[in-house]
Amino acid sequence: MLQLQASDSALTASDTITVTVNTQGSQGNSRVTAGLVALYEFDDTTGTTVADTSGVGTPLNLTINTPAATAWGSGTLDVTGDTLIASPGPASKINSAVVASGEITVEAWIDPANLTQNGPARIATISADPYARNMTIGQGVYNSTGDRIEARLRSTGTSTNGTPATQTATQVLDGGLQHVVFTRTAAGETTVYIDGVEQVSTPANATGTLTNWDTTMRLGLAAELDSS
Repeated sequence: MLQLQASDSALTASDTITVTVNTQGSQGNSRVTAGLVALYEFDDTTGTTVADTSGVGTPLNLTINTPAATAWGSGTLDVTGDTLIASPGPASKINSAVVASGEITVEAWIDPANLTQNGPARIATISADPYARNMTIGQGVYNSTGDRIEARLRSTGTSTNGTPATQTATQVLDGGLQHVVFTRTAAGETTVYIDGVEQVSTPANATGTLTNWDTTMRLGLAAELDSS
């Protein structure tokens, strides 16, 4: 599941991705429901489309660029090779909601193919290329191990590449199915939870506002947007 409250293939047997905004202090140990904007439950079972099942606004469906590099399961989508899974156009309803609220929560179930890929390997991203993004949740940190999570978020207090990033310690990923949540409050506090446990919280890592988000950026899973 990717609930939007996801370079190498970081989404293997992922089981929901969610994106939400204005969540009123949602915690990492419970399913996010307030402020839901986009939801991907990977229940399509076949085809090249990952449906947005949130029921909020116009569905932001995603297209699998290389179907042969994926395999559908029961509520899962395995990414077995290089591919991009992305919205054909801008992620308008997400971008607009985040700019208006100044908050975002991204929740995902992931099962990494390995713990060596880094970069960070894209899980979920709203971006243009490796150097410009609104938001990215990734596996691993550049020149480090892939057993950790890195989250980048653009604000008026960070770079257009979303740095400084919010990074967990090493050894927080175990190579199995795990629940990952990234939140950014309107006050600029960024937090990463794994399996309901807070791993890192930075009270002023993304200060300022989110009014500088690029509303033309698309949502992508498993690769950077310049891979399309």
